[in-house]
Amino acid sequence: MMAEQKQGRARRRYMVVGGGSGGHITPLLAVAVALKSREPEAVVQFVGQVGEDLSDVLDHEAIDATYAISAGKFRRYHGESVWAHLRDYKTIWLNFRDFFRFLKGLYDAWRLLGDKTKR
Repeated sequence: MMAEQKQGRARRRYMVVGGGSGGHITPLLAVAVALKSREPEAVVQFVGQVGEDLSDVLDHEAIDATYAISAGKFRRYHGESVWAHLRDYKTIWLNFRDFFRFLKGLYDAWRLLGDKTKR
């Protein structure tokens, strides 16, 4: 029998995902509080980005577990000519680098979700 089963019924698991700034995390914390108020026995987990300040999430009473995965950013600037895009070596390099961060994040998420569904 699983440790998370209560009276023959498994506890529900919720995973809230977000990042980038406090503007993205604050609504997720409100959702976590609402989920916990509706189902106090539910497990609410947060997934954020490696390198972000997750101290608000780590200390929040509605979050049971916190995970950080790798993520990349695709930079695209509208309003510039094609020629300007081709000469912007820094952005090209950052997009190239972040493509691999995206792939690592995809793998991290796949492993994290795989580990969570086995329970």
